[in-house]
Amino acid sequence: MLLPRFLTGVVGAILLLGAIYMGALPFLFVMLAIVLLGVREFYFLAQETGYPCYPWIGFFGSAILLLSFYVNGVASGQLAENQLTSALIGLFIVLIVGRSLSKGPADTSLSEWGITLLGIFYVSWSLSHLILIRDL
Repeated sequence: MLLPRFLTGVVGAILLLGAIYMGALPFLFVMLAIVLLGVREFYFLAQETGYPCYPWIGFFGSAILLLSFYVNGVASGQLAENQLTSALIGLFIVLIVGRSLSKGPADTSLSEWGITLLGIFYVSWSLSHLILIRDL
């Protein structure tokens, strides 16, 4: 049980260090894969414990949020002064609430909103800042 985790960690560390060394796009793709795997695990655990959520909105939101951080790190993206990320967060909230309201009234609506947004912020937001740190 410990050996597969150790080997996964070694291979993951090598991939991450190689992506950091190679530059912006390989690093973006490795980070995107890490974020999507983390979000998948988060929503799987949430659903297994009985928390309702919208995993597909969370996957989409996490990927778009990571790409937003990447765009804000390049020269042309800085012209928007990080307004794209703020607009996307508002869009995610509208999508989650709209999806929930389209199903009709439910006792778990607030839980669905909260867990879906938590998945986006807890996983994607935390790891997205590594893109900014890498550019320092």
